[in-house]
Amino acid sequence: MPLVDIIETFGFADADLIKMDIEGSELAALTAIEPLIVDNPEVEFVYESNFEACDFYGHARQDLARRFEDLGYSLYCFRPQGDLMRYASSLPQGLAIVDMLATKRDMSGVGYASVVDYDYDWAEREIRRALNRPMEVQQKHALSDLKYCRPEFLDSGVWKRAYQAYLDKNPASASGS
Repeated sequence: MPLVDIIETFGFADADLIKMDIEGSELAALTAIEPLIVDNPEVEFVYESNFEACDFYGHARQDLARRFEDLGYSLYCFRPQGDLMRYASSLPQGLAIVDMLATKRDMSGVGYASVVDYDYDWAEREIRRALNRPMEVQQKHALSDLKYCRPEFLDSGVWKRAYQAYLDKNPASASGS
């Protein structure tokens, strides 16, 4: 059942929080419930940003993040460290799958979790680790996120050894990268 129908059928039009983990269909669901957002501008979202699932549906995870930003939301990444990291669609995600918070509140004063500024070092370290993982989806995510990394990271040898190891294991990828 589409999210918009669930909201209308069960009377959740005044929801405070909507959790979306619908394997790449989050962008379509968000588009369908935009009238609800207009009527309930304070509604917040927790959504799964999943590189592979978004790719399967023909859009990038950045498209979903950008749509939330266009609707006036600030984004935060739930990191494994237990904090909320400020996030923007123009930045590398770090992990192939993360939960994100889209809110119009400044979360630094809420006290739910500590809020930290965006951490390039963490994201780029996760990208480098993903290139070394045997799972192809992790490697593809890392390669797609490289274009959002800092020039000093790209110019360094930090990630290049991992990338070369990836190419050595997947020689067909060299021509497509």
